[in-house]
Amino acid sequence: MVMTTENENSVQGGKETAGSAGNVGAILREEREKKGLTLEDVSLRTNVPKHYLAALENEEFDKIPGDVFVRGIIQRYGSFLGMDGFKLVARYRAAREGEDSVQRHAVPVRESKNVRIRPSFKVDRDAGAGLGTDHSHRALWIIAAVIVLVLAALAAYHFFGGPSKQAAPAAPAKSLTQTLGSFLPGSGNKSGEQDKTAAPAQPDQAKAAAAAIPGRVKLEIRAARGDCWLRVSEAGGKELYQGTLREGEARAFEAARDLTVRMGRPSSLEIVYNGAAQAKIDSEVPVERIYKPAGAQRQNP
Repeated sequence: MVMTTENENSVQGGKETAGSAGNVGAILREEREKKGLTLEDVSLRTNVPKHYLAALENEEFDKIPGDVFVRGIIQRYGSFLGMDGFKLVARYRAAREGEDSVQRHAVPVRESKNVRIRPSFKVDRDAGAGLGTDHSHRALWIIAAVIVLVLAALAAYHFFGGPSKQAAPAAPAKSLTQTLGSFLPGSGNKSGEQDKTAAPAQPDQAKAAAAAIPGRVKLEIRAARGDCWLRVSEAGGKELYQGTLREGEARAFEAARDLTVRMGRPSSLEIVYNGAAQAKIDSEVPVERIYKPAGAQRQNP
């Protein structure tokens, strides 16, 4: 039987909210102030930019590039303050999932007046046509949720680094040692003699010196050990690149002013600075480095 209504008035019901991401930002700010620390102090000790820390404490998460990055900063900030960073991340995720759930299930309440009932009957061919609709919708929601979880896990995997099998093989590490040659202490063999492969050190130095142009900075960055998110900006705030370098990809940059490089997973990169290969950065968390033009001292936090 089908019902039709006239002069239908709808009243929007109240909407519940789940809070502001579990008040994680307020908790971190309160703990920082208890310890007498400023945002500059925390930024220098954690290598997290100050404006990201401020956005986190104010719970302005849209100012931080991506939810995975937000969780990484929460975990690192909390651990630095002596708190359980993983519990803070769990609190943040639970609050955000609660907000999404409230917004998804909020349903308006309707009030109907002057209802007229008009009987109508389905013919035999329509009988049972609506059966199973709720179950189909529920199955679609479950499939969508599984896909979202898988994508989130893959994003976290690439951002924070995968298992040890993605580490650089032994051969490239040996090649880097041979390239640096006499610059590394203890590079000789057991008998005290210098390794023969390190002999051509002077030609390598001359090549690096020739590649360095006074007053300019040259960078070559290659994702040699897995994918890595990367942002390169010039002094003054001009952004030269932001994106994810896939394994095997490389980018080259040249400028007359300082270059600031923000790396999501530094251990996966090989960097050549003004013609000289740089030592591997053994870090699985985001790191920022500043590279100055040739003839100026490089500064890093």
